[in-house]
Parts: sequence; C-alpha cells; structure tokens
Amino acid sequence: MSQVNPIKNSDFPALFKAADEASLSAQRKYLLLIRSDLAILVVSALMSSWSPNGSDPLAIPSAILTSVGIFITYVLSSSKHERVWFDARAVAESVKSLAWRYMTASEPFPSSLTNQNLDEKFLEQLEQVLKARQDIASELSTETSTTPQISETMRQIRPLPTSDRRDIYLECRVKDQREWYGGKARYNRKARTKWFNAMIVAQLLSLISAILHAVFPNVPVNTTGFFAGLATAFLSWLQVKKHQDLSQSYALAAQELGSVESLSPHVTSDELLSKFVSQAEDVISREHTLWVVKRSG
Repeated sequence: MSQVNPIKNSDFPALFKAADEASLSAQRKYLLLIRSDLAILVVSALMSSWSPNGSDPLAIPSAILTSVGIFITYVLSSSKHERVWFDARAVAESVKSLAWRYMTASEPFPSSLTNQNLDEKFLEQLEQVLKARQDIASELSTETSTTPQISETMRQIRPLPTSDRRDIYLECRVKDQREWYGGKARYNRKARTKWFNAMIVAQLLSLISAILHAVFPNVPVNTTGFFAGLATAFLSWLQVKKHQDLSQSYALAAQELGSVESLSPHVTSDELLSKFVSQAEDVISREHTLWVVKRSG
C-alpha cells in the first residue's frame, strides 16, 4: 500500500468508545481527589508554621481545612473511581484488540466465516467482555448507544488483500502502539526524576528550617513541618503515579513490539497474518495486565 489512512477512535466499536470515556472520566476524578487531599495536607502544614507569641491564629481555619481533608479521604475510600478506571480500561483494550482481529481476519475471526456468522461471533465476544466486568455497565456513556458495534471502516478493511491488511495493522496498531509506549516510557522516566528531586529538595529545606529554628527559637515562623509535609506529598504522588515501574514496563513493551514488527516482511498469507496479529496483541495484552497489577498494588 502506498498510503495508510489512520484508524480513529470513532472507527472502533461503540463499546470501546463508551469504556474509553468512562475510564478517562474516572481517572480524572480519582486523581483530582488525590491531588486535593495532598494539597490540603501541605496547606495545613503551612498554616501551622506560624504561631506568634505561642498562639495559633489560624487554628479554626486549619481545623476546617483538616475536616475537608478527612471528608475527601472518606470519599476516596468509598468511591469506585479507581476500580471503574481500571475495569473500563480493561474493557476498552479488550474490545480494541477484538476489533483489530476482526479487521485483519485473524483468530478467532478467520476469513472462512460467513458474514452473518462473523458478525454474530464478534458481537458475542463483545458481550462476554462486558459481562466479565458488568459492574461498570452503569458508568458507560449512553451517547454511544446509537453508534454501531461494527463500523464501516472495520467492514471495509476486512476484505482487503492480505498485504493491505498487514500494512494497515502494522502502521495503525503495531507502530502506533510502539510509539505510544516509547513516549510514555520517556514521560514517566522524566516525571519520576522531577518528583524525586522535588522530594529531596523539600527534605533538605525541612532540615535547614529545623536548624534555623533551633538557632533562632524566638522566630514565630517554623516551616519545618511545612517542608516535611511537602516532601510527604511528593512521595505520596510518586507512589500513586508509579512512574518508575511504568517507565520500565512501557520500555519493555516497546522493545517487544519492535521484535514483532521485524517479522512483518514475512507475513504473506492469512495464516501468517493471524499469527502475527496474535503475537502483537499478546504483547499489548500482557503490558496492560501488568499495568493493572502495578496500579492496584
């Protein structure tokens, strides 16, 4: 093929789009709650750093802020944002993998299937994916309910010659996913360094503040607790985001997909294409499974 048009999210089944949106929404809400909780921790520590003449003029505002922090912590523990984030992402990735297998006429959707049997089997597979995580059904957007589970793009790609389907899969799935993994690996590596360095700086400032307060005990401002709280917040954020682990797993997945990509010139038949697709999808599935394990601790 001389040119491969990109496959857009709108070209995938409605279930993928609904699960993808639900996952992103839950992720935003969960991380917002985490950031709010950590911000309150830091601000509370800052408010407690000033006590002129032994009094605490910010005692009441600090108590109110602490109460808000307790409420946010309760919401975090009782909400299902984190679970919806993981489960909806698992549904989206599973559906996306099935869609690519459908388009490339790979197992379990070989070209030998009749059109009716093919569509019935594909829809049955989608139903099984959703049933495995049916608790998130109420979180799925109803705006996609009118869009098809089998798009025109999926139907148009499937009957193409083997070489065309191979090229589309190689460009729009393997190379695109490999670039995504590489970008995420670099981002997480830089983010881990940034937040780790920030934590070290905050700890050093806490130490300096403690020394200064010991030398000048009559100064009404003692920022030791503030910088210690800031360091704790940075450490907590690192634990939430898991930058180090994600950087390694993304880099490994990119390398594994690179190895699979090297086999593409040898894909000259439907049978070999099915094997090629299965190898690539196994790498992607394995990385996502590892992502869920690392995220859930």
